Amino acid sequence: MNPISFSIRKPVAVSVGVLLLVFFGLLGLGAIPVQLTPTVDYPIIHVTTVWPGRSPQEIVDEIAKEQEERLKNVTNLKAMRSTSREGTCTITLEFTLGADIAQARQEVSDALRQVPEYPDEVDEPIITVAGTTGPDSAIAWMIIDLDPSVKDRFPDFDITTLLDPLDKEVKPYLERIDGVAEVNIYGGRERELRVLVDPVALAQRSLTYDQLIRAIRAENRNISAGSISEGKREIRVRVLGQFENPEQVLDTPVAARNGRVILLRDVATVELGYEKRTGFIRSFGEPALAMNLIRQSGANVVDIMRELRARLDEVRSEILPTLHPTAGPHLRLRQLYDETTYIDSAIRLVTQNLWIG
Repeated sequence: MNPISFSIRKPVAVSVGVLLLVFFGLLGLGAIPVQLTPTVDYPIIHVTTVWPGRSPQEIVDEIAKEQEERLKNVTNLKAMRSTSREGTCTITLEFTLGADIAQARQEVSDALRQVPEYPDEVDEPIITVAGTTGPDSAIAWMIIDLDPSVKDRFPDFDITTLLDPLDKEVKPYLERIDGVAEVNIYGGRERELRVLVDPVALAQRSLTYDQLIRAIRAENRNISAGSISEGKREIRVRVLGQFENPEQVLDTPVAARNGRVILLRDVATVELGYEKRTGFIRSFGEPALAMNLIRQSGANVVDIMRELRARLDEVRSEILPTLHPTAGPHLRLRQLYDETTYIDSAIRLVTQNLWIG
């Protein structure tokens, strides 16, 4: 059948077909996600084990090798990578495309239970399922730094100490954007309380470091004490013992000698500081903090970025000035990477071609 003659003889049917085609095309245009690359969710599982204060070699010998031995036989496993840092071991398991990630996670959990035992102080392994959520898949990168023009006015200001306020104030605010999966902060240092022990005082009281550690750990706990039924009400009881300030740590009882209770302050001092720096972020040669934003699978990048820009303006005007009592008003938040720059250009080109067509 000649399509040209059919179209001339059946103009109404052809017109209805064209209108339906355009209508469904417009529906699809509104529903299709806008993103730089197609969505390909690689089945990846991370196993993270924390052993505070231990060297990478100790972690490899005592933890990583045992876990790898059990995990290597998991079904559909394509590749396994292990990274050991000070105090942390992370094993990344990559599965074949199309593998059932729920079943894979269950098999990984079962395999980890076969590890005979872990050393003391090792936290239980944490299993997390990841897709394209690494730094390379970020749709936006931001830098937070101090205005160079006022740097000389704040010689003692250390921007790495802003990790905690950024984690509490800025990160949740940006993660509430519809379509955002995760916001990561790099280059900062968390607060920590250090106990500095006097070995001479410890020896004079016939105490060991192990006794000191057990005493601190036993006191720094919140424990559920059950519940009490009173009429129609049921009251849950909890014993709060976690430390809230350095003085509570110093008042920790360690042992008793000759009828006298030895407190932590008798053999040690404490100081509140920040964890040791293990990496750094620099912008134009000056210390800075970096943030990236990871989208959810299938989310519209253009819509996310539009909302992100609006929220970044609010962060600059309302949140950043409150993060530090003196340097806060001089903090800068700059967006260095925006995935929609290329996407918008590509969409304009496609739109132009559609109009020409």
